[in-house]
Formats: sequence, C-alpha cells, structure tokens
Amino acid sequence: MTDESAPGYGFVDRFTPELSVAVLPEHTGRGIGSRSLQALIRQAQAEGYPGLSLSVDPANQALQLYRRLGFERCGESGTSWTMLLRFR
Repeated sequence: MTDESAPGYGFVDRFTPELSVAVLPEHTGRGIGSRSLQALIRQAQAEGYPGLSLSVDPANQALQLYRRLGFERCGESGTSWTMLLRFR
C-alpha cells in the first residue's frame, strides 16, 4: 500500500503503486524504458495490484510510451499529468 501521508505527484489511491522511472539520456531509444515498464506491469499484476500510476510532464517524450502501454490521463498536479493503468 502507498503511504497517503506523503503522496507523490502521481498518487491515485493507497492501493495503487506509484512509479517513478528514468532512463539516462544516452540510453534512450534502445527499448530500456519499454522493457522495464512491461516487467513492472507484469510484476504488479502478479502481485494483485489494481493498477499502476505515474506522473509525467506532457512535453516528456515518454508520454508516448505510457500511452502505448495503456496508461490514461486521470488528473493533473501542477504542470504534470497523473496517469493510471488499470488492470482488467
């Protein structure tokens, strides 16, 4: 469970883990982010979580990856979007 007393920008609820993922600029474009997120998604599903959330600046190129993996915008915090991937 996520600690509600110290939520991050991508906080959705106490049952949904909030991701924070980064790939060094010199390693982008190699599929590292995609493979890492897919592994995190599989692990979260296997552990029975209802979904995953994250926060992203809409100008960040990773937004395309998040959308491709099924994350949807569900809110805003400052200039960042909160995105949620619900497991069905």
